[in-house]
Amino acid sequence: MDWTKKDYKNFCIENHLRYALDECSNPVSPTKRRRYDDHLYWDGTDSVGVAVSRETKTKYNNVKKKLLALGCVEAQDGDTEGNFIVSHEKAVEVARLIGATKNNVSSEHREKMRERMQQRWEEKNKEASE
Repeated sequence: MDWTKKDYKNFCIENHLRYALDECSNPVSPTKRRRYDDHLYWDGTDSVGVAVSRETKTKYNNVKKKLLALGCVEAQDGDTEGNFIVSHEKAVEVARLIGATKNNVSSEHREKMRERMQQRWEEKNKEASE
């Protein structure tokens, strides 16, 4: 069964993966690391595509070894970039490796952070007014 774009979006939402549309309006899960253009992508089949690139051959080969160890299948290999195919079951692990997951903060923790920031803001304003 081939996945549709909507299926891929639901997969991203359920697994807390980043979701965006590329320049061709195809769904991708981009990395949060701005240095690299790594991403998971919908490939129109029942698998997930993985695109990675690095500045040097050594860095690329290191990430390539990690992807292959996670069960990715090499689809295209260049000197410093490549594409891989991975099953949906392993896609979440790959997303963690390349940094395509969302920052999952519980609502309780988020509320504590908000309260701390509010307290610091009030202290700062109090000092400034004195």
